[in-house]
This record gives sequence, C-alpha cells and structure tokens, in this order.
Amino acid sequence: MRIQRAVDLRPESIAFRSPQKTADNNYRSATTLEDGSMILLQMPPMKLAAYNLDPDAGRLFVDFSLTNNELYQFLRRVDSHTIQSVFNNRMSWFSVGDVSMASVEDSYTSPIIKGADTPLVRFRPNAVKTAFFVNRSPSDAHCMEGHPMATAIVQLRGLSLFKDSMSPEWVLHSLKVTEAATTEQFEFSDL
Repeated sequence: MRIQRAVDLRPESIAFRSPQKTADNNYRSATTLEDGSMILLQMPPMKLAAYNLDPDAGRLFVDFSLTNNELYQFLRRVDSHTIQSVFNNRMSWFSVGDVSMASVEDSYTSPIIKGADTPLVRFRPNAVKTAFFVNRSPSDAHCMEGHPMATAIVQLRGLSLFKDSMSPEWVLHSLKVTEAATTEQFEFSDL
C-alpha cells in the first residue's frame, strides 16, 4: 500500500474504470492510478472545521478548512480531470444520446464546499474502518473534540453516478490530531 503526498499526485494519472451497477441501483466507477494501484493520499495539516461521526445524526463527514492554496488547486485539478474523463467516456458509459460537457459539469458535485471564511473540503469517514490517533496513540472519533488541526490519509475510491448527479468518493482512512495548534506530516510507519 503506497501513500503519497496529495500535492505530488498528477491528477492525469487517475484512471476511471467503466461504471458498474451497485446494490442500490446506482453506478460506481472505481478509480486507480495508471499502474492499477489504489489512490491513497496524505493531506497536509488542515484545520478541522466541522464533522458528524454519529450515524444516527445523518451522513458521516469530516470538513477541513482549505487554507492551503496548493491543496485547493490540487483538488480543483482532480475535479477538472474527473469531469473531463466522464465527458471523454460518455458514449460508452451512458445509454442515452450524446451528453454535453455542460451537463457533465452541472451534475458533478465537488468535495470542495463553501465555508464561512474559506472553502472547505469534505471527506466521508468509514464508520467501521477509519483510524483515529492523538499524536501517535490510537484513539476514537471523540479525539477531534477540542483539537483544531489534523492530518488525514484519504482514498479516492471512485466516482458515484446517480440518475442526475455524480460525486467523487473521498474516503477518510485515518486522522491524526495533535495537542498543539499545528501538526506535522506523518506516515503510517510513525504510528
């Protein structure tokens, strides 16, 4: 399992497979790197903005403030590459007639969302498998309370295609918070 820094990944190296029908009658296009490996990325330290990790309170999410312009630009390039890939594959992916670029752009939901002061990026934790750490010690989701900064390992798992929308599946694999107001980069080998 190879983890690379998010800003080092070339979005053009992301490959999309032909969509497959899911159990809930939607479609999902799996993503890999050109060499077939999964896309695991280490995000730079980011400020925690909001989160919901209670399945009874709605959809699970962790939002981070996008104050790092390099990361913001990287995520925008991934969005652009995804939209272009869907458009390039439109004839083989969709059974309806020609799909315009405007239709693809309008139906795409970015992980970048509007925040009060800065844009936010939203990742979906896996309620069962997401690992949480405080410094180097394993913890649970409650570790985020009172901690302003975190570093995350995320996976771009695929692209969910619904009847009138599509969105990338950014899955939070692990999150490390620190006691300090800033965090350092970390590797799985550090844990």
